[in-house]
Amino acid sequence: MPVTDNINCPEYKRTGNWLSGGGFLSGKMLDLAHHKCRVIYPDGRGLPIVLLHGYNFDVDVWRNIGVIGLLERENTPFIALDMPYGHSSKCSPKTGDVEANVAVVRDAVQNIFSSVEPVLVGTSLGGYTALKYATSCFVRGLLLVSPVGSLEETLVRAYNKLKAPTYIIHGSKDRVVLLEEMQNSG
Repeated sequence: MPVTDNINCPEYKRTGNWLSGGGFLSGKMLDLAHHKCRVIYPDGRGLPIVLLHGYNFDVDVWRNIGVIGLLERENTPFIALDMPYGHSSKCSPKTGDVEANVAVVRDAVQNIFSSVEPVLVGTSLGGYTALKYATSCFVRGLLLVSPVGSLEETLVRAYNKLKAPTYIIHGSKDRVVLLEEMQNSG
């Protein structure tokens, strides 16, 4: 179900056959919304997942913690994106601009998954980016780990409009996003 009229996510058609030959499990540099970003994605069946790393990480964090291996074994379609905001990301040019980062996610989703609505998984700044994406594009669900900026006024106003299941996880030892911010977010 839409959160808004999805004016920023028009209906689209696949613009390339990026998934032929089994996807790109080692990562491939793709042009996404005026950024060249490394993307890992396989062929798979089922509900697609988009993985958005935090500021200090890159796409390899998902492999290092075993998420990519699990999704591959389950034959689950996913996109793991190096994001322009990432300190360690191989994406260029770098930018902290929220809309530019959401545009990279939008472009990747549109070109790799066509019109299928994904589940977004984001940590820290990736969680914030996932929330911003969900305020203007269709999603099937959100799994957010300590999303920074989750009390931003425009996001708080959008929370009641989110129709997709949304889960927020916060670690008891997290010193970047305070527990109080998470407790007051909804």
